[in-house]
Amino acid sequence: MGIQERGDLIAGLSVGSFSAFVFYQASHLPYVSEFGPGPGFFPIWLGIALFSLSVLLVFKAFLLPGSREGTGASWNAIRRPLVTSLGFLAVVAFLNRLGFILSFALLTFFLVFVMERRSLFSACWVMLGAALGFYLVFVIFLGVPLPVGPWGF
Repeated sequence: MGIQERGDLIAGLSVGSFSAFVFYQASHLPYVSEFGPGPGFFPIWLGIALFSLSVLLVFKAFLLPGSREGTGASWNAIRRPLVTSLGFLAVVAFLNRLGFILSFALLTFFLVFVMERRSLFSACWVMLGAALGFYLVFVIFLGVPLPVGPWGF
């Protein structure tokens, strides 16, 4: 099994376990409400879709070994998506401790400064603009209750 197939296997198993978690958590929410789909409708179907795709990815890794010989896949090709995924996992881990807006701002900064290698100035402006825009749209205009951190935002 080549490095690309191992990457597909690891990605498939990771996404599969995440989607099973999403489905399990969403199954505790109401599927329908009196006005239409309930809060569990979208996450349940998202979990089903992600799990189905992850199963396909795992089967592809096992059933089509060596089909991509000579693609030149290496650690460098896998590193960026892996580090980006770890950044998203860190946001999920710190969401309840730091609050959504601060976690989202830090993720934005990480993606722009570290992953895209933009200047510190650009990363700070993008981070502030994205966090402020997200706060204005979802918290102020739509009234969506997001997890808040110890600082109240």
